[in-house]
Amino acid sequence: MSSQSLFHLISAADWREVATGQNYEPSSLETEGFVHLSTAAQVSGTAAMFFADVPEVMLLEVNVRDDDPKLRWEESSGPNGVEKFPHYYGPLPLAQVASVTPWAKAQDPAEQLRRFTWQERADLVPPLPATAREARIRLESGSRRFSRLGEPGARHTRLVSPEAFGLPLAAGQGLPQEPYAAVLSCSDARVPIEFVLGAAANELFVVRVAGNVPGRECLGSLHYAAAALPTMKVMAVLGHSGCGAVTAAVDALLQPESYLGFVHDAPLRSVVDALLAGVRLAVRAVELEVGANPLRLANSRQALIDLSVIANSAITAHVLQRDLTGRDDVEVVWANYDLTRRSIGRLGDGGWEPGLHAAPRNEAELDQVLRAAAREVFDSKNPRM
Repeated sequence: MSSQSLFHLISAADWREVATGQNYEPSSLETEGFVHLSTAAQVSGTAAMFFADVPEVMLLEVNVRDDDPKLRWEESSGPNGVEKFPHYYGPLPLAQVASVTPWAKAQDPAEQLRRFTWQERADLVPPLPATAREARIRLESGSRRFSRLGEPGARHTRLVSPEAFGLPLAAGQGLPQEPYAAVLSCSDARVPIEFVLGAAANELFVVRVAGNVPGRECLGSLHYAAAALPTMKVMAVLGHSGCGAVTAAVDALLQPESYLGFVHDAPLRSVVDALLAGVRLAVRAVELEVGANPLRLANSRQALIDLSVIANSAITAHVLQRDLTGRDDVEVVWANYDLTRRSIGRLGDGGWEPGLHAAPRNEAELDQVLRAAAREVFDSKNPRM
């Protein structure tokens, strides 16, 4: 069962009195029946309201299970008006206090509390996903946890086994390769795949290449994963916003003279050439939906880049879906990582649609994906059209 980090402020003097016991029982437990807790985002306001004149304040980080019957979320008056606060109905076991740190009033609470932690705890690590659906849910959950790290006061603890650090469970044993997903992604240094998907070592079989282009070597690696790794349940294509390789391909169409910059560099040219198919399909989708050729529209470059990133990932997933044989238990999915949202998803008729999406099974589904994205991208970037 998952747990969450909640927080409690206490004067340093009071903390010294209770730190040696087994349970924490503040006066509020007798007068109100519960221990006051706060989320990370609520700590700063709570400190300003109730601890402004306290010289030394300690911040207790408390791990509380999501299903703990003593934890209730109830409306209470806070600095932002009436909002829901976590209340703990009973003595708070000190064993659940994960950390105690001085509360720095002058420090930005978001900076003080934001933390990403990998904690070795083999007994709490969930088993490998048994199905593609379970694997997909785990990847999407990991993405949501990672995306929240950008919020004020966000914290994320990732429970991992020793194997996540390349350590066998017993001395002298080997470490079997047991990823539950394979990912074809871009080489961009701003997109650390394990972090983005909330995964640890030995959970993902990652193939990275500029523009997540499915070249021979990349496809060979993915074929190996499908044939040799029975634990793998999902094969994902993950592009990202602001992709430099896709940008180069778009510019090659918008400004053909830019192609001369790498025409003599055969390896680099092969990447751009592979991406031109997605760009051309993106142009076609715009023509069908908007009624104009984006190559002739003013200020359409960024919109076409955004759409081409989507087209490239969807097309590659479609290719892998058709190319993957012999593994009926493996699902091919795709998404793009948005550098601003720090989240995976795609653009569709309803705007941003988070999560992983099934690979288009045929040309009609691929066309539907591209045209929906074209409507959203060009309507938002070019409202006059």
